[in-house]
This record gives sequence, structure tokens and C-alpha cells, in this order.
Amino acid sequence: MTPAPEPEPEPEPEPEEVANESTAPASENLSDAGVSAAQTREEDSAGSRSQSRQEAPAEPVAPVAPVGGQGAEAAIAWAQANLGLPYSWGSNSGGAYDCSGFTTAAFRAAGISIPHGSEAQYHATSRVSLSEIQRGDLLFYSSNGSPSGIFHVAIYLGGGQVIHSLRDWSSWDGSKISGINYASGLMAAGRA
Repeated sequence: MTPAPEPEPEPEPEPEEVANESTAPASENLSDAGVSAAQTREEDSAGSRSQSRQEAPAEPVAPVAPVGGQGAEAAIAWAQANLGLPYSWGSNSGGAYDCSGFTTAAFRAAGISIPHGSEAQYHATSRVSLSEIQRGDLLFYSSNGSPSGIFHVAIYLGGGQVIHSLRDWSSWDGSKISGINYASGLMAAGRA
């Protein structure tokens, strides 16, 4: 028996509200905290070297990479940490998200600003060939093969999987990991 194809998700709204920076999760400042902790350890270590007693050498601290180089991975980390949140049409903050609200929040946590709205995100990102997509690229799904028909956006994880928030009328509507072809209409990829 052939399983019934999954229904396509509802088109996403194009809200006019701009994301409020004060709603960004506390995880946005992880790299700042890492730098502060590393600096504190270095200062403590330097202070103890000037004392006459011998102490074990300080534990090496890995340098904190700039957000620009690790932005996609930081966005993926936020998205994975927020799996299981419910879908809420038009929402881009709090405990529920629509598809572009979820990607906006993920990239905001990585220090990268992208607009809310899947078509707006398409226009705000650099085009990447679907044959050359990388982890962290945004994938856009369209009902008519053009930007005007974009109804969904997801973050590519690699290995043929995406992480996204959607209402697909399955047993769980919300943020989850799916196959890249969870629905027909994969049209384009963009890099933030």
C-alpha cells in the first residue's frame, strides 16, 4: 500500500511587524559570555604567575570564533535547541513561531538580522545553487516556481534534512526536522 503524500503546508503571512530585539533569547550572548570567561581565566592565571607559589598551568581556552564565520552553525544550534515549539501563524517571537519567524529567531540568535516573511528572506539572502547548498542555507518552497509563490522557508541541516516550523496537518505542527522534499515546490536556496 502506498502511503498518502503529505499535504502542503499553508502559505505563510507576510507580517509588517519588525522583530523586537528585546524578545531575543538569552542565548544570543553566549559568545560574549565565552569571551568574558576566557578573559577572566587569563587575568586570574596572569595574577597567580606573579605570586611566588607554583600552580598548575591554566586550562587552555579555545578562541571564540567571530559570529560571521560561525553564524550558520549558531543558527542551527538555536533551531535544534528549540525543536518542539508549536506553530503559530504570523509569530516571530516567544514560545511559538511560523516558518520565517523560526528562521528569523534562529539567525537573530547568531547575530544575523533577516526579515520576517519567507519571500522577504528570499530577497534578503544571496542565491545559492540547489546543487551547492550547505548547512545553514535557507531553502525556499514555492507554489508556482517563482518568488511570488514562496510559501515556506527552512534551514538546511545537510544530509537531505531541514529544520523548520510548519503546519503540515501531521501528528505535530511546529518545529521539527524533516526530509528536504517534505513537500513539493523546493525552488531556491539563499545564504544569510
